[in-house]
Amino acid sequence: RLTADNVRLIKSFLALITKELANPSTEVREAAKACLDILVGVTGCSVTALLLPSRDRLLVPIFGKPLRALPHNMQIGNIDAITYCLSLDPPFLEINEELLRLLSEALALADAEDQALVNHPAQVRSNTASLTHLRHVCIRMLTAAMVRPEFADAKNTPTRARIISVFFKSLYHKSVEVVDAANDGLKQVLLQQQKLPRDLLQTGLRPILMNLSDYKRLTVASLDGLARLLQLLTNYFKVEVGRKLLDHMQQWANPQLLQAALEKSIEDMHEIKILVAILQVFHLLPSSANVLLDDLVSSVVNLEVHLCRRESSPFRKPLFKFLNRYPAESAVYFIERIESTHFARIFTHAISCPESGPLREALVNHTPMLVNLLNGLSEQPSTDTAMAVDEEKADAVIQAHKQTAEEAQDSSGVVYKRLYIAMSVVSLIHTCMEYTPLWLEER
Repeated sequence: RLTADNVRLIKSFLALITKELANPSTEVREAAKACLDILVGVTGCSVTALLLPSRDRLLVPIFGKPLRALPHNMQIGNIDAITYCLSLDPPFLEINEELLRLLSEALALADAEDQALVNHPAQVRSNTASLTHLRHVCIRMLTAAMVRPEFADAKNTPTRARIISVFFKSLYHKSVEVVDAANDGLKQVLLQQQKLPRDLLQTGLRPILMNLSDYKRLTVASLDGLARLLQLLTNYFKVEVGRKLLDHMQQWANPQLLQAALEKSIEDMHEIKILVAILQVFHLLPSSANVLLDDLVSSVVNLEVHLCRRESSPFRKPLFKFLNRYPAESAVYFIERIESTHFARIFTHAISCPESGPLREALVNHTPMLVNLLNGLSEQPSTDTAMAVDEEKADAVIQAHKQTAEEAQDSSGVVYKRLYIAMSVVSLIHTCMEYTPLWLEER
């Protein structure tokens, strides 16, 4: 039990730290939150109960002035404080006119261009960090408001629509911090409502779809944005997006580029980064994208052959993600092409990756295919020789000897091919057994 003196000290301390939740310094704000967490453990009260006596001390200064009338760091402090208060359970803030006005201001800040947030365009560069942080906290506050059940009231529908629009727009921002916040915001919205309004969806997707229309407009940032949208809105996309990306890969992977890459560090080349970013999208496509398996693998093989890359290829990691998305189809596909050196090596490399559990499981499930493949190799190659020649004709005998020599050469090629297939299968089994050592014993 707390003594009367302790209770008095805690109340005085709370009066002191409550206003620091809106401090312009991030470190001070975080310290104030940490103190409140400690007091929750000491008193057994919720943060809401601890803050209620000092409610006006915190909120009156925040609601008393428009955000745009304050310096950036004070805007950030006030917005962060409201975000914290909105996230408290039991609720500390009610959705009233004051809060809606502040949300409207934050919405305008998040939607504005950088030039509109400074007094002079020349100040944009020197204020880049603070402007990015301001957008970030604005989006976080809007997200905190969107998840509140009271905010789902019909009268707030126009504001909700504007917020969703800003989330979409922010997905294309150059700052990862802002993009992550917008992505989290959309994720929360989709948890509340399974379907988005058609007009909002079309407006939100238009920038990324315009970039997809021309391969020259593709950037790593835009492809990352597409990947994020696919994670959130897979059902809104069609597999044709993948076909379009394959066409763009062919455009970027022109022979002149690939030849030039032989003399450079390819990981630093802009074009190679674009190709890798394109490949990172495929495992996020709708489930019917397994029809792209052959085209995608063939494109990667073509790139690696021209770049003389194998295990060090930057294209394999994103390809392996796709193969593990469709493990059964991928296992069959590669087993059927095991006689191809490059395909066999890609499959063995994929199986050896720690993240390829689904692919290894699919390979184990297709043990009969491997057994049949090895059994087929043990059969003698059929050679329709012309040994049963007409012994009465000398010229026919000479011709038969020539044909036999040619067939012997062909036969050695068949033997080599069978040996290679056997070695590839054994290599697959050995690699897979490093993760599933009882594979053969169980079968």
